[in-house]
Parts: sequence; structure tokens; C-alpha cells
Amino acid sequence: MCLAGGLWLGGYAVATALVAGSERGQLLLGDVAFHVPLLLAAVAALTAGARLDGRSRTFWRVIGLSVALIAVGEGIWSFYELVLRGEPPTPSWADPFYLLGSFAVIPAVFIRFGAAPSDRRNRAWLDAAIVTAGAGAIGWHVLIGPQLTGGLTVGVASQVAYPLLDIAVLVVLVSVGFGGHRKVPPTMTLVGIAYAIAALGDAMFSYMTLHGFFASGGWIDITWEAQFVLLGIAAVAAIRHPATDAQVVTLDRDLGQIPVVLGAALVAALAFIEVGRGHPLMSVVIAAVVAGLLRRHQLTARDLRQVGNALEQLAAEQTRLATTDELTSLYNRRFVVDAARGALGDRRAGYGYVAMLELDIDHFKQVNDTHGHDAGDVVLAEVARRVAACGRASDIVARYGGEEFVILLRVGDPGDLWELAERWRSAVSAGPVVLPDGASVQPTVSVGGACAAPGLATLDQLFVAADRALYAAKGAGRNRVVLSAQPCAA
Repeated sequence: MCLAGGLWLGGYAVATALVAGSERGQLLLGDVAFHVPLLLAAVAALTAGARLDGRSRTFWRVIGLSVALIAVGEGIWSFYELVLRGEPPTPSWADPFYLLGSFAVIPAVFIRFGAAPSDRRNRAWLDAAIVTAGAGAIGWHVLIGPQLTGGLTVGVASQVAYPLLDIAVLVVLVSVGFGGHRKVPPTMTLVGIAYAIAALGDAMFSYMTLHGFFASGGWIDITWEAQFVLLGIAAVAAIRHPATDAQVVTLDRDLGQIPVVLGAALVAALAFIEVGRGHPLMSVVIAAVVAGLLRRHQLTARDLRQVGNALEQLAAEQTRLATTDELTSLYNRRFVVDAARGALGDRRAGYGYVAMLELDIDHFKQVNDTHGHDAGDVVLAEVARRVAACGRASDIVARYGGEEFVILLRVGDPGDLWELAERWRSAVSAGPVVLPDGASVQPTVSVGGACAAPGLATLDQLFVAADRALYAAKGAGRNRVVLSAQPCAA
């Protein structure tokens, strides 16, 4: 496909050189041969729209419609030259089809990158409007206005609209597409190049038409031929290698800022030139661009706030996942170890003793072996809920691993720990747990505990003492509390 396109463009360039100076040859080249890649591009785009799915399907359908509208316009233009044997008027009946075809590309881009946040899509519209206003104002003042005496007529406006629409298409592509997404499909890059070349051709066409020396079959036609060849290649590539939607970046690169600054600079330069002339249209353009810049700044600031909020939520979620057990929603082993280490190092007066309780579900292996691991998860989750509900606001309840839970708490006196440990043991055994298969089991826990004065024991000593007490409780028949005989000391 690429080779065929290259050969066609090369052949078209040779034919352009050969027919130069021959009115009949230029008409045949510009009004007959010219249509071949145009029609093929329309067929390829519509075929892509029929075979693909999702946003790609709609995008290529709209591009196919766009190219088809341009083909209708070309047909009308050729009718003027080949059948009526005269120059098409300015504007002609072909212009509405050309302009509609060009404008349709803008919504197609928004459809293709429809996952972009609404603020970014609105900002892209503003980018296109600001740059188009700037380019249009400076282009009119420098290139077109001085050479026209009739003022702004419908014909002039229709010809100026072509390059301005192309600029809007390119700015939207840059702002909402390439600037806000990563891994943009290569086919979209080809589409962007195609419309960049078209912008060059339309700018030359508008200038030549307004000054009366455009002719079909000239060198300018090669720009549009290249546009249609590239669009056809992009459509075929999209069919052969369907691409997933480009991924929206959290913090976009805001590539639209570059053309917007350029557009605003053009308007500022023109305003400087127009100082003292009191041109009313220029005042409207300047006011519109300033308003657009302010609105764009507001949209950018809101987008950044949304990004900041999203990052904060992501950081909070990452922190939660790093410190929380997924099954039970209790703190995990890492968190309780860090908390215990901090508590043992805190020697402030009035904080009492640091206590550690280890709770181990009795006969838990039998639940898994008899009813399955899903039933075991149900028991774990329910025991975790009962343990958490029984705790005080200052207590840290964590799943330590497997069927074992750890509670980190403070007590004013080591003797207070027994009553607290009994309360947790009783809460777990308060009633049966219904399993997914309809059976029920009565959970119980063995509890071992120990306490230490801050600064007088290490974390390992506290854990070892509580662990030994737990094994003593299990060895004594389970479903009971055993505490270390005395506070841990270094």
C-alpha cells in the first residue's frame, strides 16, 4: 500500500510536469486522475468504519463521510470545468461540501479520543479557536486585506475558511490527542501528517484563488493527493492492525499551549500594529482571544486540581493497601510491628504499659479441610469483625498471618490485661458462623498475652512472651486466656 501510494504520487508529479502549459492536459489531470486516491481513501475509510469497533469504528466512519463530502465537492468542481467549460465561481456549489468535509474532521478527533476528560476537550476547542483567530487575523492583515478592495465578501470568507479549518483540526489533534494520551496509534500520526499537508495546500489554494491564478492540474494538487494517499494508507493499516484506544495520561503534556501562545502572540503583534487606527473588528478579535486565554487558564487550573485530587486518592489507597489486610480489612503484620516498635520506644509519663495479645482460631485447619477454603475465609472475616468490634478506639487490631490476630494496646496496670483479653475471647465465641454450604461452626480462640514498660523491653521480647503464653493456652485445652507471668524487662 505504501509503495503503491508512493508510485502514484511520483507518477502524478511527472504527469504534472508533462502537461504544464496544456489546458486540456491539466484539466484531465486535475479533474479526472485527481479523483482516484480521493475515492480510494473514502472507500478505505468507510471500510475501516464497517470492520472496526468502538471509537475507531465511529472515527473512521466520520472520516469516510468527510472524504466523501470532499469527493462530492470535487465532482461539482469538475462539472464546472469539464462540462460547463468555465471557471467555477467564488464561492461555488462545491465550497459547502469542501468546508463541511474539513469541519467533520474536528468532531472525529474528539470521538477518537473520547476518553479524555471533559475539561481537556473544552480546552482543545478553546485552543483551536484562539489559534484560528490569531492566524486568521494576522493572515488577513498581512496577506489578504492589503490586496483586496472589496472588503470581506462571502467569496473571500469561503476561501479564507479552508486554511483556518485545517489549523483548527491540527490544534485539536495536538491538544486533545497527542498531548493528552500515550501510545497514540501510528494510524493517527499518519492522519495528523495528512491534514498538515492539506493545510499547506489549502493555504496556497486560498491565496491563489483570491488573486486569480489558480488552475486545476497544477503543482498544488500534489499536496491534496498526498493527503488522500496518507488517509487511505492509515485506514488500511487500521483494518490490518486494529489498535486499542490510546491511554489517557493523568497529567497531560499540554502541547496545545505552544500553538495557543503563538496565536496569542500574533494577535498581540497585530494589536500593536493597529494601535491608533480604531479598527472595530480587531478590537473584537483581541477581546475574544483574551477571554479565551482566561477561560483556558481556568480549565487548566481545574484540570490540575482534579489531577491533584486523583493523586491524593491514589496515595491514600496505596497507603491503605500497604497497611491493611485484604480479606479482613484489619491492619496487617507490617503495620502492627511498626506500631509496637514505636510504642515501646515512647517513654512519656502516664502512658502505662504496652500490651500485646495474640489470638489464634482453634481447630481452623478442620474448617478448611471439611468445608473448603472459601468457608475458612468466611470464618476469618467474621472473627475479624467480632474482634474489631470489641476493641477500644486506641487499640490496634491486626491480622498477623493465617488464622492469628494480634492486638496492640495500652494498660495502666498489668492486672487489667486479663479482663480485656477475656472480653475478646468471649466476643469471638458469642455465636456460630454460618458457612456458604449452609453448615455452621462455632469459632473459639486461644489467647496469649504479655506486657512491657516502654523503654524496658525489646519488640522481640514482647512478641516471644506473648507467643509463649499463646502456646500455653492451646496446650491447656484451647479457648482460654494465658498471660505472661510478669512484664517483660530487658
